Amino acid sequence: MAEVSPAELSPLPVPARSVSLPYQLTWADLAPCLPSYGGPGSAWTTYSKRGRHQGSDRNTIVTLHYRDTDGEPRQRTLFVKEIADRSSREAARYRYLSEHGVPVARLLATVDRAESEVIVLEFLPTIGIDPGDADELLAAAGKLNAVTDAPAEVFTARPGMDQASFDAVVLDALTRLQLSFPVVEPARWATSYRRGADAYRELPRTLTHGELAPQQVGRTPEGALVLFDLETAAERPRFADVANVLRTLALHTGRAEPELFATYLQHLRQAGGGALDPGKVWAELLTTRLVVMVEALPWLVTLEGDSRSAACVQTISDDLAHLSSVSRLPHCGRHPSTTRSAL
Repeated sequence: MAEVSPAELSPLPVPARSVSLPYQLTWADLAPCLPSYGGPGSAWTTYSKRGRHQGSDRNTIVTLHYRDTDGEPRQRTLFVKEIADRSSREAARYRYLSEHGVPVARLLATVDRAESEVIVLEFLPTIGIDPGDADELLAAAGKLNAVTDAPAEVFTARPGMDQASFDAVVLDALTRLQLSFPVVEPARWATSYRRGADAYRELPRTLTHGELAPQQVGRTPEGALVLFDLETAAERPRFADVANVLRTLALHTGRAEPELFATYLQHLRQAGGGALDPGKVWAELLTTRLVVMVEALPWLVTLEGDSRSAACVQTISDDLAHLSSVSRLPHCGRHPSTTRSAL
């Protein structure tokens, strides 16, 4: 199973090492983040990142030592991220979601440049979830997915590959995976994906995180569970987020997927997202997960020895079998329009 728990994902303290301010930041840029700031100080690396993206040079953890207006020594640890792609900039997303009651990491400062945006967030000493945190994660997802009328200019989706080209990439990934996982049937799975994708594109849509996973969840020093890493936040079919975490949560907690899904729907309803019958939308959830998982495969096959490939293949195989048994996917001989109406 992929890294999930705080023991695997939380930053590790390391011996302090003096560094320059990252991403051409100045002390004037950071002064709003520093209570009672009295003047320049020094920057230090005191934590190492963990998880699958700890090597990225696009973000860093830095501890700032300075003196306050009374001359007393102070320090504060911050998470700093540089974002070049304009469609992926996050500052406005943090502001909007915070204003609408979604638990996200606190945005402390932003430096907006022509070539990039630099955001400064509160440091989260705990990343990931323990088994008892599953309901809180589902509640956070429910609050996010209940947000309506989010401004498109803030939550801009990245432009994607055209469908025909992506279909070819998917088939290539499936063919490569078959060498390690004989259960994969490249031609049949690719056909099922393509027809499932037709249905997926017409499902009800809402605001989603886009890459929701335990490594995008943390706890503040005060203990609040919050979401972060909002680069991919945009409107998508409504169950895209819960589809991404449901199998992981089931394995991590020992709870059944239908129970976890019903819990998510309760949180969604409480957040104003409407009342949905779990049984009536279960096939929609599985179709969503099929598409989400298959679309992750071209990336996963590039990662040598990544355990998520096996988990993803197993999930796709299970969901195809279930959807086939209830005649929900057109690989059983149905036309895509039949699938859409069935969902």
